[in-house]
Amino acid sequence: MKHSISRQFSTRAYCILSILIFTSILHAQERSVSPGINSYYQNPDWQQWVNTFERPGREVYDKRYDIVDAAGVTALAGYDMYINSAIVLLAIVIGILNVTDKESGVVMIAALVVAAGVAALGFLPMNLPAYLTAIFARLTVLAVPLGVTVAGKVFYNKINTLLQSYPEPSHSFICNRKLCRPISNQIFEKRYD
Repeated sequence: MKHSISRQFSTRAYCILSILIFTSILHAQERSVSPGINSYYQNPDWQQWVNTFERPGREVYDKRYDIVDAAGVTALAGYDMYINSAIVLLAIVIGILNVTDKESGVVMIAALVVAAGVAALGFLPMNLPAYLTAIFARLTVLAVPLGVTVAGKVFYNKINTLLQSYPEPSHSFICNRKLCRPISNQIFEKRYD
């Protein structure tokens, strides 16, 4: 019993001590050594800071393009999904409307070459600038759906040609469980009163 009372007391003491420390930290954060030290930055002159930080001679400013290339940042980084969707839609429209049957073989080979070439660039031990990487990625996004669309169009046209080459049957068949026999079209033309 004595042991549980001392444990409860120590737990309460730790809680009270932690609350006191936390409130003293919060209270210490409210005080400032120099109360008006940041008033200069409240309503700053924008052009003054541009002239201060963005000028030749400052290392970050001088190497800004190298930093952007190393980070892989593109101008439209937040819009990649929309841009890629538009490119895929454009490739499908081009494949369906603009590629003729004569051009389809060349377009499919070109799509394969572009896709394989861009994939091979990933294995080469060289670092391309970010803008070239983005251009090659967009070419792939255009070439692959274009090749697939043209291949689907060629397949559809071949199946259509094949189906149209078969002659239509001259008469129909009627079937029961054991026998199928030809019947004339006159049965179907009979009027029921």
